[in-house]
Amino acid sequence: MYECPVCKSDPTSHSLAKLLETDSIVYYYTCPAKASKYNDRDGILEHYDGELNSKGDKPWVWVFDCTGFDMRHAIEIRLAIDMAQLISRTHGDSLPKI
Repeated sequence: MYECPVCKSDPTSHSLAKLLETDSIVYYYTCPAKASKYNDRDGILEHYDGELNSKGDKPWVWVFDCTGFDMRHAIEIRLAIDMAQLISRTHGDSLPKI
């Protein structure tokens, strides 16, 4: 199980949490508007990569909650690009549904 070092000291820092794990799939939930460090690009990328690596070879479903998503989140374009690259490069083959 992965433990984000930033979230260890402040659990509201990032937003990616395992909702449910069955024998065949892992469900993750994120709501960027609930993350106090929504612009911590390096920390968020490390959090996602660490969490998704901890699931092993199982496929995963990404529940992406856009509640409260506004302009301050939308302007984090570099983060969005880096996140898309991370997911497609290392975790995209196991992502059947968003």
